[in-house]
Amino acid sequence: MAMILCIRRSEVDQLKLKYKKFDSLRRFGVEIEVGSEVKKKVVQTAIMASSKYDAHVSRYSLSTNNRYWHIKDDATCGIKGRKGPKGVEIASFVGHGINDINHISFIASKLSEIGCRVNENCGLHVHAEVSDLSVEQVSIFMAHWIKLEKIFSLILPMRRNKSEYCKFIFPIDVEKNENNICRDKFYSPDNLWSMLSPKNLSYYDNDDRRYNLNLVNLVRAIKYNHNNRKTIELRWPEGTLDPRDIRCWVKLFLIFIENCKNKKMPTNLKSCNLKEALDYFGLLNTNNNFSIMSASIQETKTWFLERIIDYNPDAIIFHKDEKLVKIADEARLILNEMWRPIRVYS
Repeated sequence: MAMILCIRRSEVDQLKLKYKKFDSLRRFGVEIEVGSEVKKKVVQTAIMASSKYDAHVSRYSLSTNNRYWHIKDDATCGIKGRKGPKGVEIASFVGHGINDINHISFIASKLSEIGCRVNENCGLHVHAEVSDLSVEQVSIFMAHWIKLEKIFSLILPMRRNKSEYCKFIFPIDVEKNENNICRDKFYSPDNLWSMLSPKNLSYYDNDDRRYNLNLVNLVRAIKYNHNNRKTIELRWPEGTLDPRDIRCWVKLFLIFIENCKNKKMPTNLKSCNLKEALDYFGLLNTNNNFSIMSASIQETKTWFLERIIDYNPDAIIFHKDEKLVKIADEARLILNEMWRPIRVYS
């Protein structure tokens, strides 16, 4: 028995076994958009009955470093958009860590219980504070985001990929975008930043905000040399009150920022494949580098791969590419390796 144990330890050493858990303490906030089915005051009452944080109600206004839930009008997320009754936006308190992610997700489930509903005009927005990143690091982060955009698009419903409120930074399957950035070239961080950074810094009716990643708040903070709202906003996710969706979107975005923080500039901006994407998120196991994942990380990896399968029909139509079925097959294979015999993905 001792000899067998010794061999196993040797094998573990060769595998470079690691334990991965979600440990980001980066500050973040979540904006949950819903329709007009439930009045703001009713939303406020429900939140205050279930949350340790206060809840304030107002007309539409900006939320900045708030320590409370901010419930406000939103003209874009009613069932008919700007042509009908206003929807409601619920901005969370500024949180950090897995406990706050779980609490925000729990409150979303309570909103569903009182009758709040999302519609096709609703989105889920995640703001991540990046005051610890230099302009060079943000530029490198954006380069890696461009490489990931196509894979990210595969986990979204068609309406979000087509939405004018969360446009692609680099349109799919083009070699040069509207800023004349080429996929197959190397860019220095300074050059890419000058081409990508928004020029319009206004707070309202600003088309430069309407990308899947909104950099306007960050660029404004850099220009005026302050840390107020020094954030990157993920605008791509569809509206949802599903606690699992909200948990995983926040975790995935924060993990990606942490993993890009110390990366170098990529040699080009060509789209990555599924395994490269999982590596970006620290979710890839290789023959020589095996990780035991915490339940929270396991949930995120499973969720990401399941969405690739679920939205594969939309992805094939949107990208006009039947070959994308192979990525869904690859996701299914990885899931079966993770979960068999507990669960089988056919």
